[in-house]
Amino acid sequence: MLKVLVSNVRDKAHGEWLSLPFNTGEKLAVFEKLTPHGEFGTTVAICITDVQSSIPDLKRYIHEHDSLEQLDILGSKLEKMSDRDAAIFSAALEMEVVKGLEDVLRLADSLGNYELFPDITTAKELGVYLVESGKVEIPKSAWPYLDYERVAVEYEANNAGAYTSLGYVVKTSDSLEQTIANEKQTLKFFSPLFVKIYPSYEYGECGADDMLEELSPAEALYYMDEILEAIEKEKLPDEGQRGLMVYFDRDKALAEKVYSAHPTVEEYNGELWGVMVVEVYGELTESEMSILTDYFTGQYSDGWGEGFEQRGIKIHGGELYVSFWDSKDFFIKPEQELKQGAEQNFNGQTMGGM
Repeated sequence: MLKVLVSNVRDKAHGEWLSLPFNTGEKLAVFEKLTPHGEFGTTVAICITDVQSSIPDLKRYIHEHDSLEQLDILGSKLEKMSDRDAAIFSAALEMEVVKGLEDVLRLADSLGNYELFPDITTAKELGVYLVESGKVEIPKSAWPYLDYERVAVEYEANNAGAYTSLGYVVKTSDSLEQTIANEKQTLKFFSPLFVKIYPSYEYGECGADDMLEELSPAEALYYMDEILEAIEKEKLPDEGQRGLMVYFDRDKALAEKVYSAHPTVEEYNGELWGVMVVEVYGELTESEMSILTDYFTGQYSDGWGEGFEQRGIKIHGGELYVSFWDSKDFFIKPEQELKQGAEQNFNGQTMGGM
């Protein structure tokens, strides 16, 4: 169980409890209550002022300005935990260095690195368990003379562990592979931009449609700053740090693995490209990559991109209309694949000209 008390930053003395995971209706209802009378529909700056959880001491790892979207993911993970998993998670929080919510989420995904010795709540019980289970090898003839607490103390000195209400939890794995699997990393997906310019014209002159000019990717690069500013204005408060991933509902496991997705533009090789910047935990499989690129294509053609391309961007002497999708020439590729292909083409042309 996880609940947070959400408050308006201008009135931290009052708040509304929100159970996690939440649905959009519950979140909007809380935001409406936190909005000053008559101002609903405006952006509300919120903060976390209290926490309730079934995990002891979890509250101290959740901070005032933590993302509700990340907390929602944590709430979903807690909801799926058995009593055993919750005990391991609680112990892991105690024995590890936890700097913030991202560390908490990583630990929630790493419970396989810990083992629970059930019903072991004292050092003497731990010593008996270690000897009788064979985890500490001592001849059976010596058992009657053992100081079991001393056995436990020596074991604890060499192993990271913690006592819980369900038993003793010990860390069994700290492999580099596991650490890397839970680290957040950034991926980029490149696609071509389709940019048109409508020059300003005076009354009585030909219409804008007659003066429409399509810009090449190299020409569009001149307007990069204006396009970036327009993309920033397109962001919605509900999207928070997760961006377009708040709308992704095709695969719940993948939704938890992919933290965020934000469209932007970047220069590459003297041209302006559309780029989806994605933060993920661990590595994506080929199938997951395919699901994501299908989702991004849909966002460009019918979702986010459909709205963005209809809003003109004011520039000196006219307006720009920028589309991230085209029915004929669109494609989307991971950054490495795009740039390796470009390098191979360049090398091939060079060799052919020798």
